[in-house]
Formats: sequence, C-alpha cells, structure tokens
Amino acid sequence: MELQDRCRGLMVGLAVGNLLGLACEGWERGEIRRHWPDGIRDVEAEPGCPDDDDLAQAIVLAEACVDAEVLDADDLARRFWVWGEENGLGMGRPPDGVAVVGRQAAHECRLACRQRR
Repeated sequence: MELQDRCRGLMVGLAVGNLLGLACEGWERGEIRRHWPDGIRDVEAEPGCPDDDDLAQAIVLAEACVDAEVLDADDLARRFWVWGEENGLGMGRPPDGVAVVGRQAAHECRLACRQRR
C-alpha cells in the first residue's frame, strides 16, 4: 500500500470517527448506549468546513505537513490562527491559545523527528 493511500485512509478514518462522535461528545458510555442502542450510524454534518475543531485542526496540521519539507512551527501557528479567524467552529479557547499550542506541538514534532534520524 502506498504512503499516500495510508495517509488518505488515516484522515478518512479520523474524520468519520470524529463526526460520528460529535453528537455525544462528553457523554457517559451508558448514556450513549441508552440513546443509540445499536450504535451511532449516521453523520449529520454540513458540506464545507468541518463543524468540529478536532477534525479541522487535524486537517490544518496535515496540510502543513504536506506543504512543507520540514514542519515549520511559525507556519503551523499562522495556519491555526487563520483557521480560528475564518472558521473556529467548536473551538474552546481563543485563537491565540491555539497558536501557542500549535507552536508547542510543532516544536515537539520536530524534536521527535530529529530523534528518529
């Protein structure tokens, strides 16, 4: 299997799992089973921008990884900031908080990549 196919599968799996869980995010397991005894099988989402910050930020991170040879913390932080300003749906903290988290995450990713070499 090609790397591109594996990456596509990862993002589709993330998106489907995340969207299926949106309706019951934060619920207790028993409450979910009572409400959906056969499990959640349908996704209610509008086309276009993701309705959830987890999925949207995963897409931002994936795009930053694809667009650059080496992940750049400042570029990633800028992308998170732009997303927060243009969409930001589901975000629980202000965009500047996301940028700080983005910088830290990119820094940690860089360190991990260097250790693997």
